[in-house]
Order: sequence, then C-alpha cells, then structure tokens
Amino acid sequence: MNWNSTLQAEVEKRTHELNKITEQRTNTLINLAHETKTPLTLIDNYLDEYIIKYGDADELSIVKRNLGKIITDISNIFDLERLNRGLSLYNHNQVTDFTELLNDNLALFTIYCEGNGTKLVTQIQGNVLMKADPLAINRIITNLLKNAIKFSPGGGTVEIELKHEGDEISFSVRDAGIGIPIELHKKIFQPYFQLTNTKASNQGMGLGLPIVKKVIEELNGSISIESDPRKAKGTKMIVSIRGLVLPTNIRTVVPIVRRKVMDIGIENLNLKEEPYDEKKKTILIVEDNVSMANYLHRKLKDKYNVNVAFDGNAALEAIQLSISSIELIITDIMMDKVDGFNLAKIVSEDVNIAHIPFLFVSAKATSKDKLQALKLGAIGFIEKPFSIEELMQQIEAILSHLEKQKKAILSKAFDRLSLMNGHDIRQNQTQEVDGFAENCRIYKLTDREKDIARLICEGKRYKDIGEKLSIAESTVAKHIQNIFQKVDVSNKIELIKKLGA
Repeated sequence: MNWNSTLQAEVEKRTHELNKITEQRTNTLINLAHETKTPLTLIDNYLDEYIIKYGDADELSIVKRNLGKIITDISNIFDLERLNRGLSLYNHNQVTDFTELLNDNLALFTIYCEGNGTKLVTQIQGNVLMKADPLAINRIITNLLKNAIKFSPGGGTVEIELKHEGDEISFSVRDAGIGIPIELHKKIFQPYFQLTNTKASNQGMGLGLPIVKKVIEELNGSISIESDPRKAKGTKMIVSIRGLVLPTNIRTVVPIVRRKVMDIGIENLNLKEEPYDEKKKTILIVEDNVSMANYLHRKLKDKYNVNVAFDGNAALEAIQLSISSIELIITDIMMDKVDGFNLAKIVSEDVNIAHIPFLFVSAKATSKDKLQALKLGAIGFIEKPFSIEELMQQIEAILSHLEKQKKAILSKAFDRLSLMNGHDIRQNQTQEVDGFAENCRIYKLTDREKDIARLICEGKRYKDIGEKLSIAESTVAKHIQNIFQKVDVSNKIELIKKLGA
C-alpha cells in the first residue's frame, strides 16, 4: 500500500514537472510570436509606404507576399494558443452580413483566379445575417477559399455556396483537388497537421483549419468534410452556423477587405521558357516551393540552362530526358513523393546517371541531415535561409572543378592513346624510336617514367608534363630524379643522348 502511494506521488510529481516544462515552452513560443509581431508590422507598413511612393515591382510583390505569409503564421501561433486557453479573439456581440463579406472576398479572389485559370462558380443567397464578429467570419471565408484555390489544379472549378434555411446558415466550398482520405478527415483539424499533396509548397504551418474549427465552435456551429478520393476527386468543406433574421433598419457590420491580389498569398509558377544554349552549363533545380523555384530560375537562367522539377519523381523524369546535358542537381530535402535524399539514392544507384553531382539547399539542416547528404555523395550543402551570392559561388566552384576534372581525364586518355599510337608507328617506321623504347627497357624505366622521359625529350617543362599526365609538378620532379639515377645522367641533354630520342 505504501509502495503504491509512493509511486502515485512520484507520477504526480513528474506529471506536474512535465506540465510546467510544457507550459514554459509554450509561453516562450507565445512570447516569441508576440515580440515578432512588432518588427513585422513595422516592416510591412514601411514596405507599403515604399510601394505607394515609388511604385510596385515583381520583386516587391514577392517580398510583400512572403512577408504576409510570415505574419499570418506568427499570428496563427499566437491566436491558436489564446483559443486553447479559452480566451476569445473576437467580439461576437455584433450583427454581420455574411453575404456582403463573402462577395467582398470573392472580388479579391476572382482577380487571382482569372490569371490562374481557376473558375469560381457561386450560388450566394442575399442578406444572410448572423450574430458574430465580422473579422471571425472573414477568417473562415478566406481560409476555406484559399485552401480550395490552392489545392485545385489550374483550370479547375471551385464551387461556393451560401444559403440561409430556417435558423441555419450553410456555407460550403468545394475544390477540384485530389481529395482527402476519410481516415484523415479529423486529423486535418489538428494543429500542425499537413496533408501530403503535390502542391505541398502552398501549405502553411497547418494552423488555419484548427483555428477556423475553434472559431466556428465558439459560435456554436460545426464544420464537416465530404471527400473520398476512392470515389471521386474534390473536397467539400461545409460550415453550419446559426443564422439571424432582423428588421431591415438594424445596421450590420462589414470590415474592409483590401483588394490586392498579393494578399491572397498565392504565387503562380512563372518560368519563362528559355532557348537551350550549348555554351551554357545545364543544372536541374528540384524545389517544391513555387516562389523559391521562380526565384532560383530567374537568378540563374542568364548564366545556365535551368530545368525545374517540383518533386523527386518529376526530377527523375527530367534527368532521363536530359542525361547527357545535366551537370548539377540542386535539390531541397523535404518534398512530396520522392524527397531529396531518396532522389540522391536513386540517382547514385543508376550507372547511367550516378556521375551527376548533388548540391542540397534546405531548411532541414541538422548535423544528421548534413551527414546523411554527405553519405549519399552530396558535393555541397547550403542551409536556408541562404545568400544567393553564396549559392551562385558554390555552383560556379562545383562546375569549374568538374570541368577541370573532365579536361584532366580527357587529356590523360588522349596522351595515353597518342603515346601508344606514336610508339607503334615509330616501331614500324624508324629505328630511332625503336632505340628509345629499347633503351627505356634496358634502363628498366616504368611506363610512367617512359612517358615522362619522352615528354622531356620533346622539350616539355615540368609544369607542362604534370598537366599532360594529370599529376602534380612535385611528382614529376621525383620521377625525373629517379629517371636520371636509372639512366645515370645529370641533365636533360645527357638523357636525350642516352635514350636516343
């Protein structure tokens, strides 16, 4: 009995300690998120002022879009923890016009979809009212619309419906994506859970849907999923919330939605096809983040032929199509389907493509990751975030080194062939060369010493001989010293006379 009491007390003590540690870590994370909000807000506002003053540009749009993503992720961390602690984010003691909010957002998303080829099909009932904070409803709308557009292939259709029947409002969004397996329907509402998808680069931290679910539950509503990839493509998200019918003289609240396409946080693939240039080296970039792929392609295309693949499978297809031209593979590690490590392993085991070197560029950069990359034969590893100048210098150094290796191997092969052919021809044509070969045999010169002796007799310098035979100049000097000792001479003139070259 005493033993059980002691054990129970120890378990409770340890549990209390673990809970305290967890709370400390959570508080640290929340403090970090909170402290980060201020500098991000300043950067965002100063960037807006700069754009207003000097005009927009593609580069600034990319900066603005990715800054917005960071702000959203930080805000989501902060907001989720507040909700987990039972603290409300919103004042729901307001009357909101769901219809107006949805139409305002659709005006923003339609601009993007027109360029992306995604079709929006809407069925929206007018004057749909409810008692809720308009910012909360806006968060539900934007999250579900963003997800539907992100995971629908270009040219697909996104269906949006809003209706008020009896006391209930039903808001649904159906995408044209691959669907969500039934066993994952509950998991997608868990914090930090992310679906594996061919558009994984568009996913955030996996906090959007968990927050949406908590906000909906705060309004005594529910969110459900209709999706089964085994039967059909697409996913339908359905939100059910209690509606409200009011006299027409009651004022409703609609927040202003900024009409800027960059606020959507989605970037289209923008890889302008460049003509192949035989004078340029060809590199393959394997990167599943659209923004990063666009950036690397834009920065490298002037100096190299650049191919882009969005996962390991696509990379393998690209390699098979261009085995003879690809000279370097630059790849991320964390990707859908075949990741960077598996890609390197597959390539290393194929004799036809095993010669292609790898340079890893990844945020997954622990010592274990770097060691794994080296074991797979990686020629370099750059950690994200990185300097583009550093990356370009790495690429140039790698390709330059490979070019020197190729030249050395070819030079050695040609020299060998030339020496062999020259030896045979001279044996048939002149007694002089017969004498050289015979004298080398008499003085017991090795094949390497014979090659060096012949080049000495041709008047080549130590440096030239080293480059010809792909050996160090100091090694040439040692061989020549051995040759002089074997032939018993002290200079080149005496050597030429004795060997009869």
